[in-house]
Amino acid sequence: MEPIMKEYCELVGFLGKVLGQDYEIILHDLSNMDHSVIAVANGHVSGRRIGSPMNENGLRLIRSGAWKDNPEMIRYRGYSKKSNQLLCFARFIKNQEGEPIGMLCINYDYTNSQKLVDSLTEQLGIASLPDQAESEKYFKSDTEKFPDNMEEVVYGICNQVLSEATVPVDRLSQDEKIAIVEKLDGKGVFLFKGAVALVAGRLQTSEATIYRYLSKINRAGGKNGLQ
Repeated sequence: MEPIMKEYCELVGFLGKVLGQDYEIILHDLSNMDHSVIAVANGHVSGRRIGSPMNENGLRLIRSGAWKDNPEMIRYRGYSKKSNQLLCFARFIKNQEGEPIGMLCINYDYTNSQKLVDSLTEQLGIASLPDQAESEKYFKSDTEKFPDNMEEVVYGICNQVLSEATVPVDRLSQDEKIAIVEKLDGKGVFLFKGAVALVAGRLQTSEATIYRYLSKINRAGGKNGLQ
């Protein structure tokens, strides 16, 4: 772990105490997407803990390279497993070479404060909560999901992509499977170390075949992002 990440680990606990129980502070180490969460304060907000994986929106941000132009994602909406409404913030942490090595995320559970926020908005000029269009600057939807494990993330994205297919998995052609793998790659699925095996099982093919598809995609240009 790089020294700067150790400093952020200490910052997580400090921010959790200062901001209070309604603010969850999460620190991700991007060198291990499968268990990226290395520090948590007030994890009861989303239910995550140390060792939890990167979620779908995080993968999309990393794989898309959005961090190059905008290392900070301010004010987008999400929901906890308890369906509580969250206001989310994220900031990429870069090394001396300018490459992302971590993400510091803050999730504010404003469920119990909604009435207070509404009443103060006009009186104090507090900005209104971001609408869906604002959140979609960065994400496909305005819903931030917080999975318990890497498998949940991979299968969730796989099911989303496969739902767009016109035929069942066992009737997909090779070209159709390659197109699906390319979509999954673009969404950052293969940033997970164990993703190839999971995707192979979901597509009813071998791991070697998935690696062959990825090689073909990369030769054709592929997606640009963190490798």
